[in-house]
Amino acid sequence: MKVLFLCQRVPYPPDRGDRITTYHFLQHFLARDASIRVGCLAEEQKDLTAAAELVSRSIEVCSPRMHPALSRLGSLRGLLTGEPLSLPYFRNRALAHAVRTWLRDDPPDLVYVYSSSMAQYVVEHRTAVRVMQFAELDSDKWRQYAKNSGLVSRWIYAREARLLLEYERQIAVEFDVSFVVSPVEKSLFAEQIPEVEPVVLPNGVDVDKFQSVGDESRDPHTLIFTGVMDYRPNADGVLWFTECCWPTVRSRFPDARFLVVGSRP
Repeated sequence: MKVLFLCQRVPYPPDRGDRITTYHFLQHFLARDASIRVGCLAEEQKDLTAAAELVSRSIEVCSPRMHPALSRLGSLRGLLTGEPLSLPYFRNRALAHAVRTWLRDDPPDLVYVYSSSMAQYVVEHRTAVRVMQFAELDSDKWRQYAKNSGLVSRWIYAREARLLLEYERQIAVEFDVSFVVSPVEKSLFAEQIPEVEPVVLPNGVDVDKFQSVGDESRDPHTLIFTGVMDYRPNADGVLWFTECCWPTVRSRFPDARFLVVGSRP
């Protein structure tokens, strides 16, 4: 089986949520002797080294370097074209050329897209089976941002939520299968895109690798939140927990500790 796999970030190393997920998808395909091509973007110089590691595992990778500050500036052209800003942000000429070449010269059997913003590279390609891994509706994230932002930001975020939802609906209708990560996301999907019934594909945990080493090492009154901490939903979640839940926990367990473990706090 020939697989074309598209994702926003280089899917290695598995050190943050989306990379953990996409890395294990690749492992799944490799275990089935699939021929894999990966299209993604390198946000940092070290991502190019990570991409080289995937190449050493017999995966063909196109991972052109992007610069987030320039990409944010470039995304503003969406204001002129009437498209969601997320699409020009993740649009890259070199990656688009590579994907077109792969599709033309050696068509895949399966096109697997992780995150709706990457679907733009294959939206016009209709011959292979196309799978869209939404995980979540990004449009709803922008909708929530709009509710808690100032006047200018509220307008930008609300516009992004509306236009991105229109794009997500187009992708969901045109692709063969849509995946979401939880029943909650499936319910939201049913409200926003009732034309399509997505399949719940939850995140998993390798319970053999991450077994406890024994009860004697446990600290029963310690809680851990782990996640990338420059991601606004993660930061909001931690703040909500500390304001709304943590005082109750501490009143019952005065020795309780709450550890926030994640990069870029």
